Amino acid sequence: MIKNVMKKNKLQLLILALFLSVVFSFGLIKPANAATTIFSETFESCNGSFVSGDGFSCTSGLWQSANWGTIGADGWANIQSYPSLAHNGIYYAVSNPITYANNYQGGALFSPTYNYDSSTTYNVNFYTGVAGGGSCKLEIGAVDKYQTMPNGIGYITLSPAETISNNVATASNYALKQKSSLTIPTGKKYIVFVVYGCTSEITNLLLDDVTIISNSTVVATPTTPPGATATPPSGATPTTPPGATATPPVSTGFRANRLVCSADGMAWVEQNYCAPASECNMYSISGNIYLDSNENGVKDSGESLYTAGNVSITIADSFGDTKTITSSSGIYSTNVAAGTYRITFSGLSEGSFTYPESTTFPPNSFNNVVIGSGCNIPIPPEKGADCSSGNAVNLNAGITNMSKPWFQSVGADMRWDSGFTNPLPSSLTFASIAGLESQMPGIIFSGETDPNFGERGGKANISNWQVGNGSYREVFTDTHNLVPTSYRFLMATINSSKKENTIKTITNIDISNMSTSGIYKIGSTTINTPIIFGAGNFIILVDGNLTINGNITVPSGSTAIFSATGNINIGSNVTRIEGLYSADGTVTVGGTACPNSDDQLNVAGTIVANAGRTGGTFVNERDLCASNISTPSIVFTERPDFMINYPSIARQSTRAWQEVSP
Repeated sequence: MIKNVMKKNKLQLLILALFLSVVFSFGLIKPANAATTIFSETFESCNGSFVSGDGFSCTSGLWQSANWGTIGADGWANIQSYPSLAHNGIYYAVSNPITYANNYQGGALFSPTYNYDSSTTYNVNFYTGVAGGGSCKLEIGAVDKYQTMPNGIGYITLSPAETISNNVATASNYALKQKSSLTIPTGKKYIVFVVYGCTSEITNLLLDDVTIISNSTVVATPTTPPGATATPPSGATPTTPPGATATPPVSTGFRANRLVCSADGMAWVEQNYCAPASECNMYSISGNIYLDSNENGVKDSGESLYTAGNVSITIADSFGDTKTITSSSGIYSTNVAAGTYRITFSGLSEGSFTYPESTTFPPNSFNNVVIGSGCNIPIPPEKGADCSSGNAVNLNAGITNMSKPWFQSVGADMRWDSGFTNPLPSSLTFASIAGLESQMPGIIFSGETDPNFGERGGKANISNWQVGNGSYREVFTDTHNLVPTSYRFLMATINSSKKENTIKTITNIDISNMSTSGIYKIGSTTINTPIIFGAGNFIILVDGNLTINGNITVPSGSTAIFSATGNINIGSNVTRIEGLYSADGTVTVGGTACPNSDDQLNVAGTIVANAGRTGGTFVNERDLCASNISTPSIVFTERPDFMINYPSIARQSTRAWQEVSP
C-alpha cells in the first residue's frame, strides 16, 4: 500500500513538474488582473534603457539632443543631481525657448520598444518638476518608430498636455505623476515624453523614476496549435509546437520566427527569435561605399570605392536589435534574417555622405528596407539598389571628394590682391614649398583680406611667410595703373622705344613660326599643337582671346611672353606650359567633370590675370577627383633663368628718387 501511494505521488509530482516547466518556458498563465512592470528607469547614470528622440542612447556620458523640428540646442541633456531630493533625474535643457501652440515640436524621450496591445491598459508613473523658474508643457504619447514628427504626424496622444511649473526647490514640488489606465493602440512600440512650450531660457524640466506597467485583464488556458497537446494541471505531459523547444535556443544573430503563447494566453503566435540559430542568417544586405565625384547619389561608371578609412554600417531591426560592421575596402555585406531593417552609415574621419542624405532620420540611413520573400527597398530605382532572392544588393553609400581642387607653388611667390583663396586638403599641406634652386618657399600675398587656406588647417608655407590681411593691406600699385605684362603696357613700351616696326603680324601660332625670336602680333587665336620655342626671346601680343590646347616648351636661356587683351583659356588636355602668360581679363585652367579625373597642370613660369586692371581673375577648373586629397591640380614652378633673360622692354625699371641741390 505504501509502495502504491509513493508511485502515485511520484506520478503527480512528475506531471506537476512538467507542467510548471512549460509554464515557465512559455509564460502561458498569468493571474487575473495582475500588474506587470514592463520598464523601470531611475536615470542614475547615462546608461539606461531610455533613448532620446534622435534614436540613440547616451554618448560619452551625455544624452543626445532630442529635437523635433528646429528648436536650436534644446533637448534632453545629462543627468541632473538633486541630492536634497534624493533624485538624479534627466533634464530637458532649454537654451532657446520657443513657445509652441498645440503642435508636437520639442524634445522627445523614447522608452524601450514593446509590443503594446489595445486589449489591455497601461499605467505610467514618473516624477517631474521644473528647475530655474518658468514652465513647460509635458505630454505623453505613443509612436511606432524613432522618427522626426513635425506637427505631430504619426503621433498618438495618450493623455492631455500638462503644464509643469513647480520649482524643484523642495521635495514636495518634485511631484509623482500617475497616468493610469492608458489605452495604447496595437502596433505602437514606444512611449514617448514630449516637452514643448517652455517659457524661460533658464528652464530645466526634470524627469525621474519612470515606470511603465501593464494591467493584465484576461486569464485562460491557451489553446494549442497543430501538433501540440493541451496540459491542464491534472492532464498529461504537454508537447511543444512545431519549431519550438521547451527552452528558447541561444541566438547567434538577428532573430527569426518561432511560436510562443500570446499575451492573452488564448493562442499560439509567431515571435521573432532564432529557432534554430541558422535561421538568423538566411538573407543578406550588401553594397558599396564609393567616392561620389559628381555628388548625384548614384555610383556611376568610373567612380572608385572609398578606401581612405573605416566606415561603420549599423543594421537595426524593427524590434530594436542592432549590429554594427565596418568596411575599409568600400564593400560591405552582412547576413540577416527576414524582417524590416534600417541601415545607417557613419564614422567618416573627413568628408560627408552624399547618399543616403543627412536629412533622413537618423542621418544617412536607409529606412524600412524589407528583407525576405517580400523584399522591398523604398528608394528611387536610379540609385541602383535592388532585391535578389530576398537579399538587398547594391545598397550603396556615396561620399563627397575628400578635398576640392587646389594649387601649389614651388619656390615661387603668389599674389591675389582680392584675397588669396586656396582650399588646402590638410593641416600638413602648404600653399608654397621650397624650390629646387632657391631652396626657399614663395611668399603668399593676400592683398587687403586675410588669406583663406580652407577649413582643414593648411598654411602659406613652412615658415608661414604671408603678406597682406584685413588689418595690414598690401595691394599692387603702379603709376600707370597697369601691370607691366599687360597688352597696353607692352605696346606703349614698344612704341616709346621706337621698335614698333619690328612687330611681325602673323595669323597662327605653331612650331614653324616660333623658331625665330622676335615680337609677334595676332588676333584671337587657338594653339592646337605642342610648341617648342627656338633660341632667344619671344613676345606674342594677342589682340583678343588666347586658347591653348597643346603643351608649350621654352628651352633654358630663352624666354616667351604671351600677353592678351582678353582672356586666356588653357584646355583640359594641357599638362605643361612654360613662359609668362598675361591676360588683361581672366585666366581659366580648364578641366572635365568628375568622375573623369584630370591630369595635373605644371606651369614653369608666371601666370597673370587682370593685368589690364579692368576686371578679371584666376579660375581653376582642373580637378583630380579622389587624388585631390594629396595632389595639387596645378603646380607653379620657379624659372630663375626667365628673370635673367627677359628682354628689356618687358622689364620694369627700378628708379630711386632723391632731392639734389641746384
